Amino acid sequence: MKVTKSKRNRRIVEFYKTLHSLTEPYRVLVDGSFVFAALKNKIHIKEQLPILLGGSAVPYVSNCILNELRNMGDDLSGAVLVVKHYQKIKCFHKAADNPNSRRCILSAVGNNNQEKLFVASQDKTLIKWLRESGGIPIIKLNNNVPYLEKPSFHTLDQKQNIEESKKLPKAWEKRYLSSPEQPKEFKKKRKKNPNPLSCLKKKKKADEHDKPKNKNRTRTRSRRSISQFNLDSNLDKNLDLTVVEDADSNPSQNVE
Repeated sequence: MKVTKSKRNRRIVEFYKTLHSLTEPYRVLVDGSFVFAALKNKIHIKEQLPILLGGSAVPYVSNCILNELRNMGDDLSGAVLVVKHYQKIKCFHKAADNPNSRRCILSAVGNNNQEKLFVASQDKTLIKWLRESGGIPIIKLNNNVPYLEKPSFHTLDQKQNIEESKKLPKAWEKRYLSSPEQPKEFKKKRKKNPNPLSCLKKKKKADEHDKPKNKNRTRTRSRRSISQFNLDSNLDKNLDLTVVEDADSNPSQNVE
């Protein structure tokens, strides 16, 4: 078997493991049509099933399947000899129903496949029923090679429902949960009246010319610094000295 096919089959088997908690050895319920096709194409079922499923597998048949093969005549005598060595599974239907192999297989897998069975068949009608019921892994011969079908739409839907149910609280958990709160009704906010202050007319700003002059205004005098005062006094002294020197140098002018 090619690596790509083995990976594909491994993913499908893992899918059904999580769905039905399948464990090895895998139980494969085989009907007469699959046994006859395998015998015709020289396929050894006990050897090929473990290779297909990637683990130990055991083929099973029911008394209804065995009796149906016997009633089909000598053409299927070889298939009867092969099926005799398979393990038997009990019939889940009433004896008064006189069902054929199809109904026997459907009663064995039930609604939720509680027996954790794979079903190997070449019966198209049976395969269609199994796909619609969902949750049942189907094996068939495709181009004379054992083939594991991918999960049907109903199977995927069934798994989604199981996962959603796991999220819900269990019966013993509901006792400790408080009653759900009723949604609060939010009242619509009414329109409020506008602020009366915002409705008042804006006051005009007074012009600068119209502003009244402040008669009681105080004036401030600037004071000279000490350094400036000293500088001015020194200048006055120097001027006085120059005047005295000029008078001494011109005595004639003083006499006159």
